[in-house]
Formats: sequence, structure tokens, C-alpha cells
Amino acid sequence: MTKDKSSSKDDPKDKDKDKDKDRSMRGIDTRMSSGESSKGPSSSDAGKHGTSSDSSYSGYNGAGDYSSKSETKTGDGGTDKTTTTQKQDGTVVNSTDHFDADGKFTGSTTVTQSTDVGRGTVTTDSVNKDANGKVTSTEHNVAERASDGTWTDTRTERDYKDGKVTGTETTITTSRPDGTRTEDKVREDANGKVTSTDHAVSHQGKDGWHETRTETRYHNDKVTGSDTTKTTLTNDGRRIENTVTKGADGKINSKEHVESHTTKDGRTETRTETNIHNGHKTSSETKTTTDHNDGRHHETTVSKDAHGHVTGSIERTTTPTQDGRTTENTARDAAGDVTRSSTVTEHNGPDGSKTTDVTTKDSHGSVTSTSHTSERHSPDGTKTTDVTTKDGHDRVTDIRHTEVSPNGSVKNDWHRHVDPDTGKATETHTPRGGSN
Repeated sequence: MTKDKSSSKDDPKDKDKDKDKDRSMRGIDTRMSSGESSKGPSSSDAGKHGTSSDSSYSGYNGAGDYSSKSETKTGDGGTDKTTTTQKQDGTVVNSTDHFDADGKFTGSTTVTQSTDVGRGTVTTDSVNKDANGKVTSTEHNVAERASDGTWTDTRTERDYKDGKVTGTETTITTSRPDGTRTEDKVREDANGKVTSTDHAVSHQGKDGWHETRTETRYHNDKVTGSDTTKTTLTNDGRRIENTVTKGADGKINSKEHVESHTTKDGRTETRTETNIHNGHKTSSETKTTTDHNDGRHHETTVSKDAHGHVTGSIERTTTPTQDGRTTENTARDAAGDVTRSSTVTEHNGPDGSKTTDVTTKDSHGSVTSTSHTSERHSPDGTKTTDVTTKDGHDRVTDIRHTEVSPNGSVKNDWHRHVDPDTGKATETHTPRGGSN
């Protein structure tokens, strides 16, 4: 029942530092003197995977525009080749061609930025294309500074497939001098129908940072549900979240309360989700997670009924090892007695291979099943997985062999099941590109 949400959600404080303000006029110097060169990929691509840059050309063209060319090695072994041109009117154009590790052209990104000093605006247009020259996405962004110091950023992003729009997202962000920030987001599908909206208001208070965010979901122009989350980041490092979820009828169907804080040796989070029907609590689940600085992870999930009585719990402890990790899982009933348990041991080989062993036990501690899984990658990128499963009497019940190509397609899938009591075996086999 508990949603598997990461405790490391986007920090509202960090949102004042994101690309909304990166594209504002602050810090932008569109001047380029003779002999300078702009290095690296375009502004929208910078930092994505570049590791080094080596400028190879700079100078003025016949029209009086200044240009420079550079190459950037990417983290995956590829290369980005960028041409930066500053026109006489101050417009800056970054054109980047992307190449993979084999030198094959994979696509391009073009970013055009212009500044209107009189209006106090910076306009940025980005176009991404695939290797065939087809547009995959575009972004239009206008950042404007008012006389009172308020910044308004309007960004429209569109995704394309085969020349047609598949989705649109429009975000209007306003940042005021007093620290208040407002964000309104609208998402639309390929037909231009609204699928969801976001409205968020945040500010810095005396006790910390506060944000209230409401996401409303739509289908065929009708509201299907909404989530409202109030988040506080206190000055002493605590994070507090309260979320209320409503259905299409506007009635509350669940609430969630989350608190997390830093400890001496890590961080602890407690998350409680309560299910509600017709205004009445039906059940709840509380999950407490502790991440230690040494890599250990511990979590306990306790389920309760409508009256607050414990109905069961699950405890999980993960301990890192020299070449992997070990996870212990234990389930208990309402009385606290163990109902089942399992141990998962993972080993990572120096060649990228991985083995996983799972042992499952019943309430008495007797082994009910074991499994051994090995994973490895061949030079061509094919992933091969072999799984052998045994019952509590060490009898093989299942053997499975799969081969998956780098693009995700199944090249081979063979499965053999054996009835341990009769010894009868059945096999299924899906060869390359085929099916049973």
C-alpha cells in the first residue's frame, strides 16, 4: 500500500537554482571580443556528459558574424561538435552535432538566444533532431525582468514523433524579490487536451522553506483526481510533507505524512499512508527507513486496520559486502510471530557479471525454496541470464535461460519446469525473434 517514493525528492530550495533562472538575463554576457572562442556544447546540453573541450576555430565570417568551433568528448565515449555564432544584433546560435563512440552521427541540438535590453527579456529557442534530421523536441523560453525585480519565465516544451506533436508542457514561473516563487504548469496530449496541471507556491519563512503544490489530473476534460502536498524544510535539516489525495468526486481517499531528518550516522525517514473511504479511515501503513553512512539500509513496514490495530509487519535489512550486498527480509503477523523470511545475497564480478542467491524459509525456519541467478554480458552487449530454482528438499523445479539483445529484444528464452513429485518435465522455448 505504501508508495515507493524516494526520500530524496527535489528540494524546493533547489528549484530556485534550476534552468528557469539559468536562462534568465542574470549572468548572461552576449559580447564576444575578437579572438575569443566559445567552448563546449550548447547551453541546453552543457554538463550532460561532457568531460573535456578543445576549440579548433574562431573568427569572423563575411557577414561580420563571429563564429567559433569546438569539440567535446562525452562521458560515453562519443563526441559533440559545436559551432557557436554571434550575430551582429547580439543573437547567439549554438549548433551541436552529436556522435557516438564509433563516430556515427546520432542527432543535433540547436539553441538560439537573443536579448532585448529595452524590454528586459531573454528569449531562448532549442530544437533537437535525430540522426535522420527529424525534430524530436523543441523548447521556447522567454525570461523577463520587471521594474520591481520580479522575474517571469515562460517555457513551452513540445515532443515530436514522425513530425507530429505527441505532448506539450507549458510552465510559467514567477520569482519575486521577497523570495516568493509561483509555478504553474499545464501538460497536454497530442490532441491538445489537458492531462494535468500543477500549481505551486513557495517561500522562505523564519523556520525554513515552505511549499504548497497541487497537481490535478484530467481525462477528456474532466478531473480524475488531485494531490496537494505541503512541504517544509526546516532550518535544522528536517523535511516534513503532508499530502492529501482526492478522487474525481473531490472526496479524500488517502493522506500521507512524511518526516525525515539527519542522524549522527545517516538519515531516517518515517512515512505513514492512511486510506480513507467516505470520510472514514480504513487502514494505514507506516514505513520507517534508515540509511546509514556506511551503506547499511534498514526499513520496517507496519500495517494497521481501521481501528489502529497492527495486522502485520515486514522488516528488511541490507548490508553491503566487499563485492555486493546481503538482504534479510522477515514478515510477521499481528502477534509479532515470524510467518516467513528470506535471504538475498548478491555478488558482482570484476567482469560485470552478477550472481544472486535467494533462500526462502517458512514460519518454522525450514527452507521452502532456493534460487541461483547468474547474469553476464557478451562483447556484443547481449545479456544472458540463467536461473535455477529448487524446492525445500533441494530438488530442481525450474531452469530458465534467456538472452536479451542490447535493444531489449529477446533473442532466446528457454524454460524447463519439473514436477518434483512426479519427475514430469515440461519445456517452452522462444527462439530468436519468435514465439511459441
